[in-house]
Amino acid sequence: MRYMSNICLLFAIFLVFFTLIFNISKGSSSYFKETKRGYLLDRYGEPLVINKENFQAYLLMKGKSLFGKDVPDEVKPYIQETLELPKKGLLLISEGLTQDEVYKLQNVKNVIIKGEIRRKVLYPEMRALIGSTLGGEGLSGLEKAFNKELKGIDSKSTSLDLNLCKRIYNYARKWGPNFPTDVAIFKRETGELLAFYSIDEKVFLMEPLVIRENILNKVPKETLWELGKAEYKKEGNFLRLTPLHIVQSFLEEDCGKIINPTLTPLKEKLCDRLTLERENLYLYLSHNKRWLSFITKDDYLLVLSGYLPSEEKDEEPFWQRLKKEHDHLVNLMIKP
Repeated sequence: MRYMSNICLLFAIFLVFFTLIFNISKGSSSYFKETKRGYLLDRYGEPLVINKENFQAYLLMKGKSLFGKDVPDEVKPYIQETLELPKKGLLLISEGLTQDEVYKLQNVKNVIIKGEIRRKVLYPEMRALIGSTLGGEGLSGLEKAFNKELKGIDSKSTSLDLNLCKRIYNYARKWGPNFPTDVAIFKRETGELLAFYSIDEKVFLMEPLVIRENILNKVPKETLWELGKAEYKKEGNFLRLTPLHIVQSFLEEDCGKIINPTLTPLKEKLCDRLTLERENLYLYLSHNKRWLSFITKDDYLLVLSGYLPSEEKDEEPFWQRLKKEHDHLVNLMIKP
């Protein structure tokens, strides 16, 4: 029995080895991943993420002839001097192939293609919201939410306003370490997310937090948008929810009806009447030493978040300074 098992194992190893050698000799295309996806765009058609081609081509030299006579015609344009070619081994013929060049070379004998198409987020401060991909599949964020369309090579427009986002990014660089770690701006009449800034790896609007039950007049049991849904839980006199719950609570209270936050651009406003004035909300999250503020300004609802300075505690002077800074910062970010 053991003898037969060893024979089967040796046969399996031989089969794998033979398949690998056969594929290399054919120039198999299995060495690269074709993961081209559609573009993610802002509401005006500006790209938020692009496809970055990263392919290399190698020629398997077998030493059958000299002076490059065994070099395929399709490969010769990539080789400057055939007299100095190695007789045997792998020869790098290009490390910057485009997708079109890959299609032309992938079935050429003795040519091996390696690499993949990578997704490049154009603005690092938007990385958490954009999300990530692997093998052509969206794993998180907008890449996952709109995966079906993007896999079909269709571009997908979002509610984001890149001009507004860039304004926030520029002020973040000028403001220095006291600038919020996270910023989100919603349009109150539609619930659209217009701008997003974060130095964290997760979408802070979906991160759980605990607040006193009496802070909000009304809390939606479930908040839902393209990145998923979240439900709140009651824990004694406290509520475990997310910043998105508070955003939706504000939107509904201001409009008088349900307004869901959204990442999809809307052509018409959903709110017929809008309460223009409301008291801003400032929260201190003691479990992680963070602050969170919800500020209404004209037709905008801004959500800001950051860390409490290590030398300070939950003291009145800090909040007074923070509110003063926010008043100035909000006016700068949403100025026409």
